[in-house]
Amino acid sequence: ATVYRMRRVLPEGLIGYNRPEETYVVEWTADTWYDVSAFDDLVNRAHKQEPRRAELLEEAISIYQGPYLSDVYSDWAAARREQLHQAYVEGLLMLARMRIASGDPGVGIELYRKALAEEPYREDLHCELMKALAGAGRLAEVVQQYNALVDLLRRELHSGPTDETERLFRSIHPRPQASS
Repeated sequence: ATVYRMRRVLPEGLIGYNRPEETYVVEWTADTWYDVSAFDDLVNRAHKQEPRRAELLEEAISIYQGPYLSDVYSDWAAARREQLHQAYVEGLLMLARMRIASGDPGVGIELYRKALAEEPYREDLHCELMKALAGAGRLAEVVQQYNALVDLLRRELHSGPTDETERLFRSIHPRPQASS
């Protein structure tokens, strides 16, 4: 069934058969562009190349169009889908950190928000966003982000933030001292 679906969407001659392993393979040609392969290549190069890292990550992020083969329910597709999703989120985080470090907090904050849209339950992402907002002097947004995290955790997971997140929030937004 998978080979049939692949033959419907791939150019003719791209599906081959590996007799010794008894598996079907994609026979890549020089003039074939495949978004997943390009995404993987860009992410891998970004991890190795310091000077063009941001440019490579931006290009990789622009290629990612959502879950890989979302209508295929095979284990191999689910595993690959998760791998690509995690590479996308990590690419967003890496680029966000780079943008903030280079003095462009606005872009970094938006990249953190994109990552949170993909992984809303990752408390570490909420913390990184709160730090970025605080660094940009956007303290009201820090409070909003913290409250959104608390609400999400209570509503969906029936829990609260970790002690580490609480300490971070208090360090950014200390409670006013009572006057005597």
